[in-house]
Amino acid sequence: MAQLSKTEQVVNEMDRYGIDIVVLSDVRWTGEGGQILEKGVHSGTEKKRKAGAAMILSKSSSRVLTSSTPINKRIIEARLTGQQAKLTAVTCYTPIKDADNSIKGSFYNTLQAVAKDIPSHDLVCFVSTFNAKVRSDESYCPEVLGSHYLSEVNENGSLFVDFALTNDVIIGEILFQHKRIHKYLWNSTDGPTHNKIDHILIGRKCKSSLHDVRGHRGADITSDYALMIANSPSS
Repeated sequence: MAQLSKTEQVVNEMDRYGIDIVVLSDVRWTGEGGQILEKGVHSGTEKKRKAGAAMILSKSSSRVLTSSTPINKRIIEARLTGQQAKLTAVTCYTPIKDADNSIKGSFYNTLQAVAKDIPSHDLVCFVSTFNAKVRSDESYCPEVLGSHYLSEVNENGSLFVDFALTNDVIIGEILFQHKRIHKYLWNSTDGPTHNKIDHILIGRKCKSSLHDVRGHRGADITSDYALMIANSPSS
């Protein structure tokens, strides 16, 4: 999604589905250190269209946004004030599985520093493309993955699970039973090939605030990935 003009299509789908916050990754928008958008915030590099993350807010979410910080070209942190609690939402775009280990290590070190500074009384979620595959074997970290997850584990998956364990967060999708078509977010044109590398991590203590998570293939977001929607009552 390298064109900023495509955000209008995303905003249209936000209105159609009644979504308050949309997070995007690998947007490849330029902007040194972070550029504030009319409807949100994004982070990117100064010139190269590479990596990048974005968070687009509805009018109601914009009114309760207290701070938004583009950490670097891969991470954005935002804090919103609800009626009963504050929410810290972090969107990120993890280096791909073939990236150098030093790049992955640097990313997770920065993400951990962000997580460490989140106030302990906040609701917290980490959303976006972790480029992580995690398997459904019940013996493999069931406290994070549950017993009905999807993919085979890859190296990014191991780093992802370690981060979740360190910060006492769980994958939001494991809390809800859905057909496989609503779990995978990408399917190839050949049919059998599918993928799931995008995840929502939510603090274990606030998991009851999440009512559902599933993919929606009917949304036109100018991407070959389905839109993953998490439902939560206003806090």
